[in-house]
Amino acid sequence: MIRLLAFLVLATTVLATTFDKCSDEEPPPVELRVTNCNEPPCKFVRGKEMAAEVDFIPDHDITSLTPYVQAIISGLPVNYSLPQTNACKSLLDRTCPLTKDEKVTYVLKMPILSVYPPIPLTVKLALIDNSNHIVTCFKIAGKVQ
Repeated sequence: MIRLLAFLVLATTVLATTFDKCSDEEPPPVELRVTNCNEPPCKFVRGKEMAAEVDFIPDHDITSLTPYVQAIISGLPVNYSLPQTNACKSLLDRTCPLTKDEKVTYVLKMPILSVYPPIPLTVKLALIDNSNHIVTCFKIAGKVQ
């Protein structure tokens, strides 16, 4: 019984989360899993951390990777700096260089500061390679609470 309960709790936190593509030119992730959010709008709790896993498959070899995050508030993009600016250090079970056509998981950890106002917004994440090409990009609706 305890195993079943543990499985059900775990399953509810790691299901795929629906997201929007950034554009037709920017490859979307294979899958996105935002902790405690299967269907947007996701709740971003002040004083906590938003965590997500982003699965993607590069279409070319990559030597370095940088995350680029924007909070889009009432249509206005605001750049958001992550604590870890080297996305290669935030990959699950690997590091750069990355090989073309090999599935990779990026782990996003985004602090939601207590000073943020309780507003709806869209979070946009792009992973950018050493040639300044977007490797993957997605948008997800949320609300700061």
